[in-house]
Amino acid sequence: FYVKEVIKLINKRVRYPAMAAQKGQEGSVRVSVTLDRQGNIIAITATEPSRFNSLTKEALAAIERAAPFP
Repeated sequence: FYVKEVIKLINKRVRYPAMAAQKGQEGSVRVSVTLDRQGNIIAITATEPSRFNSLTKEALAAIERAAPFP
């Protein structure tokens, strides 16, 4: 349940890169996030980045914008 709620919070913060959208670039990014007890990000890593750097950067940025987590 917790992970599902966190993913919803992150998805609300995603800003799809305009150039990537214009070029029809799509992809997925798998990340590893370590949080402290207050929900602040301690570490964040793209464990499986997209082949498009802009998508990877936006995925990480969206997570940072969504913090702190419940």
